[in-house]
Amino acid sequence: MGKNHVITVSAGITEMYGLGAGESLFAYDGISMENIRRAVDVFVDEGSRSKVRFKSVVCEDDPIESLEYTNYKLENTTVKTEEQEDHYSVQVTKIIERDDLEDGQRVVESDFAFFQVGDTNIWTAVSGQTPDQFEHGPLWVLKKSEPEISNFFASSKDLQTVLHRFRDSFPSGTEIIAKKTVAYSRNDEGQISWETRPFEEIFEMAEEEGKYIDKIRFVVNSDDEERVDAFISRRGKLQFHSGNASRFFDDLLPVFADIGQQKADLFGGQERSEETGDVNEIEISFDKNHFKNPPDNRKLIKALDELSNSNITVYHNNPYAHVSVFDNVDGSSCDVFITGPKEVSIVPSYRGSFNSLMRVAEQISRELEEGEILENPREDYTMGDFFSA
Repeated sequence: MGKNHVITVSAGITEMYGLGAGESLFAYDGISMENIRRAVDVFVDEGSRSKVRFKSVVCEDDPIESLEYTNYKLENTTVKTEEQEDHYSVQVTKIIERDDLEDGQRVVESDFAFFQVGDTNIWTAVSGQTPDQFEHGPLWVLKKSEPEISNFFASSKDLQTVLHRFRDSFPSGTEIIAKKTVAYSRNDEGQISWETRPFEEIFEMAEEEGKYIDKIRFVVNSDDEERVDAFISRRGKLQFHSGNASRFFDDLLPVFADIGQQKADLFGGQERSEETGDVNEIEISFDKNHFKNPPDNRKLIKALDELSNSNITVYHNNPYAHVSVFDNVDGSSCDVFITGPKEVSIVPSYRGSFNSLMRVAEQISRELEEGEILENPREDYTMGDFFSA
């Protein structure tokens, strides 16, 4: 049974967003994104372990309505929102019940700022609170707000593009050096590298070894000074460790948001037309021949079968593969076909949300290969369209 909607207005400013001494700025100058940036600068200067965490998501409509509905439907969780000058304050109180906890439960309280990045459909949560608070606060409540609020995934190529564009915002001669990288092979074996080297070399090594980059911490060196120490990841989580916070907000976040917007444009609004039956097929084209023979089809079936919160039906497995995927999160569905040795097509049904199609494409990319993903408008299909050559 749900709860009533909760919208609150703070009686006074005490501690917000976990930004420590930096939050004293709010009492004098108000709560705005400009003052959040200044507070972030103060916070990271307080200690070497201070870091600010960010989570970027896609939301085409009013995210506060989605958060209000999440508050209504969740048990043991309260979500309170307040409109500020140019962002929203969100407070989450979550009761975790487990037998191994003292008194059988514990309460996690967290606060974060939630703001729109430019004119995009990308919204970002920011908090200086602990990893536990971040996990059970913004990460928890945004995940529970699917599909209206949706994750997006940045490929290795996307992450590399972000770093290239971020470097280009600095003077000529600027270097970006990887400090820590997490890469995965296709059998899900993660490898952490502490090698400090130019980021281009890290991505080249991963590609040569058949791995994808999951996350990378890096420093920007310009004019013999360290300008930014930050972290970006495949799943839309970012961190700011030190340096110039304005550079992070003004230059890094927008280029990362551009990647999210590209995903939103590619996977959004792709449902099959109820009037004509026409559909925009999403095609993944690989560099390698993954499907040379019918037994190779099992690789795709296995990958889709391991997709969380979904069910699959295998209609054909020889000589080509046709798999239907039903998403338990929002009732979306799609058909996935092997259309060639290097090609897979995702064909949305009459209900095919951005969130669902993004998850399917990401699962295929992680388990097989990060191929090129393209939109391919098509009229209605016949089965003959999907036999491999």
